[in-house]
Amino acid sequence: MLIKDRLEKTSIVLLFSLALYCLVAIFITPVSKDEKSYHYPNAQRITLKGIVNQDSSYSSAYPPLPYLIGNQLLKLYNSIYVLRLLNFVMAVFLAYVLFVISKAISQQPFTITLLIVSNPYLLRSAFTYHMFNYGLLMASIGIYFYFFSRMKRKRLLSHFAFGSAILFQQWMIVVAFSIFWLDLFKALKPPADACKIAKNIGLKFLVLLPPFCLFISWRGFTHPNFQSHSLQPSFEHLTGTLANWGLIAGLIALFNVKFFFKRKSIPLILSLPLIYFSVPEHSMGHGIRVITGGAAQIAKQTQHYLLVPYQLTFVLFAFLGLMAFLLILNKGPDFIDIFLKLSLVGFLAAFSASSRLSAAHVFISMPFLIMIFRMDIFRNPVLKYLFVSQCYGVSLLYVSYYVFFVTRGMGLLA
Repeated sequence: MLIKDRLEKTSIVLLFSLALYCLVAIFITPVSKDEKSYHYPNAQRITLKGIVNQDSSYSSAYPPLPYLIGNQLLKLYNSIYVLRLLNFVMAVFLAYVLFVISKAISQQPFTITLLIVSNPYLLRSAFTYHMFNYGLLMASIGIYFYFFSRMKRKRLLSHFAFGSAILFQQWMIVVAFSIFWLDLFKALKPPADACKIAKNIGLKFLVLLPPFCLFISWRGFTHPNFQSHSLQPSFEHLTGTLANWGLIAGLIALFNVKFFFKRKSIPLILSLPLIYFSVPEHSMGHGIRVITGGAAQIAKQTQHYLLVPYQLTFVLFAFLGLMAFLLILNKGPDFIDIFLKLSLVGFLAAFSASSRLSAAHVFISMPFLIMIFRMDIFRNPVLKYLFVSQCYGVSLLYVSYYVFFVTRGMGLLA
């Protein structure tokens, strides 16, 4: 494949640099925090009985599939590095699937892939044993089969992938239900086909049955040992989600500022008081009125070093996130864009309803943000170079900070 675009060539080099950095980081990053206390022990101890038993040693808020896979590898060789290498392979496979999807939706697939992969938490899960990438991988496989594959059984394969994604990561329920609504929308378009609608509903019920049976046995979306991860909507977490979206897509919102002239600016003006009075506090732990990482961390450090009030910085991020959300609502009419729009609306609702929200959760939606804004990014030459620099630079900085400081007990001021 002959590549003439300079940014595409640069993106290939940057993708390989991230892969190499993560591969090296596997062996130089100390085992610490959640990896040491929860994920690694869970992969070692997990049993089928312990998955549903309230008195078991199950030590994660995530579903069991990643740990069952890890447990089988640990039986061959019991080492954290085996699990980290497994995660690295998963991340490379995820990048490949995203590249295949990007080829179908953009003329600059390497750059789109670089932007999606330049996700701090995606990269962290490529060299440590965290569960960020598993659900995204299966959801991406489902997206590929549903929208772009020409295989005869593509619908069955896509739905199997979406159902499996939930057993890897609960947030992927949003993606599965977005496909449900998209299918319903397509089926109800004249002439409506009742048989087709019934078949679609039956297929979805079949693939969603295993995760729903698991959640019924748990009496919630997490294992009984982690029932504090409940659904409890709050304006603070709505604002926190918007702030992290502003951190990701703020540049895109600013380069589309003309969209908000006249009537489009009314929702922004009316929302300012709500945003201002619902700013979550920055915290190293989880809670209904607080948020960890991302936008909150930047706002905290900006206040400490530059004396800019925490609330002012956070409101700015949230305002940019709301601008991005209004742009999202204006997207369409392609089916892939309708699906991405439904998914992002669903993610906003789900994150806002989470009682223990962190930036790592919100960044699960970053691939969907990048894909829905693909045209906006490449429409303006200045924006595309700035945006690539932002995503790659922030990710590289975060990975270095995590490898050399966080895991060695030298994090930023809380």
